[in-house]
Amino acid sequence: MVIQPIIKIGNPFLRQRSVVVVTFGASLQQLQKDLQDTLLDFRARLGYGRGISAVQIGVLSRVIYIKTEEFEEMLVNSVIVKKSKKMFWTWDSCFSADIAFFVKVQRHYAITVEYYDVTGTKKSLETKRDLSELLQHEIDHLDGKLFVDYITDPAQLAMREIIEKEKESFL
Repeated sequence: MVIQPIIKIGNPFLRQRSVVVVTFGASLQQLQKDLQDTLLDFRARLGYGRGISAVQIGVLSRVIYIKTEEFEEMLVNSVIVKKSKKMFWTWDSCFSADIAFFVKVQRHYAITVEYYDVTGTKKSLETKRDLSELLQHEIDHLDGKLFVDYITDPAQLAMREIIEKEKESFL
């Protein structure tokens, strides 16, 4: 198990644009393992976590790793090629903020992403709602954009405890 430290908001490294991956091989497979181990460790400790970008562990490559109930894969050189006009509001947070607070952001309801898997095979993925939001968040990381960049009103910001109580009220 190789758990990497997660770079925190405020570190200028998170604002850099990630570079396109041109070599597929053992180093990319190791990066996948590092991302997977780091994501699963974070999830075990804090109870949250569906995706992580390579930049969050100090690797400036266009790579993200997603693990949800419906989808698990490392996406290399991912690009959003289609976005729905329909939008929705959701509470968003980030490993780089230790999920300490949430920002209400507006995301495209559906997107289509083209990417390569760890072997270099080109793929396309059509997503809606939760997975769409997650991919938009992670792809933002690859472009140096953070969830806090979406704050336009202080009412869009909430502490984790508030969000958890809100979720409980729907159960």
